[in-house]
Amino acid sequence: MAVPVVLDLAGRRCVIIGGGRVAERKIAALLPSGADLLVVAPRVTARIRELAKRRRVRWRRALYRPPCLRRARLALAATSDAATNRRVARDAGRLGLFVNVADDPGLCTLVMPAVLRRGDLLVAVSTGGLSPALARSLRDDLAGRLGREYGEYVRMVASIRRRLRACVDDPRQRARRLRRVLEMRLLARLRSGRREEAWRAARRAAGLFAAGGSRDGSAS
Repeated sequence: MAVPVVLDLAGRRCVIIGGGRVAERKIAALLPSGADLLVVAPRVTARIRELAKRRRVRWRRALYRPPCLRRARLALAATSDAATNRRVARDAGRLGLFVNVADDPGLCTLVMPAVLRRGDLLVAVSTGGLSPALARSLRDDLAGRLGREYGEYVRMVASIRRRLRACVDDPRQRARRLRRVLEMRLLARLRSGRREEAWRAARRAAGLFAAGGSRDGSAS
């Protein structure tokens, strides 16, 4: 049974074996993470070449060899050669690395979901690698329902939670106050542009009666 997790890859090496369109998609998914992305391939697409010129990724113009995985935390096999992909999976397993193999979920120890981001809100949709196209379709459907106001909503709830932790000692009281905030229809106010009103209502519901607010709407 797969277990969903969120990995912090900032500054950590991720090796992508392959330089085609599939590798492009894997790189696009990893770029926001701030990972140290190393692409190993004799040839790459124009997009990957441009990313390398801009130093968003590093490109090692070579065929795959096991030493390519040194110091890596994650390996992604995205070549058009099944034997090479199997070799990457085998070598990654020996090194104890998580590995994602394009079009072969049976070799994967990590499946990359279709991701929707709204600020700090991250929604991941996965079919366990059985149908990435379906996962992307479901992600796109959710994108139509979860507008950009959700990013602001996450920041609001996080701000209220920090304030409550700082000034309310009783964890049950904190939970009750935060639940009152979550039960309000704050998203509708954010969606309609009533941002300051939403922040004030959230503070009142949480029992945080600050006189003013900062630029981001949180209590000063």
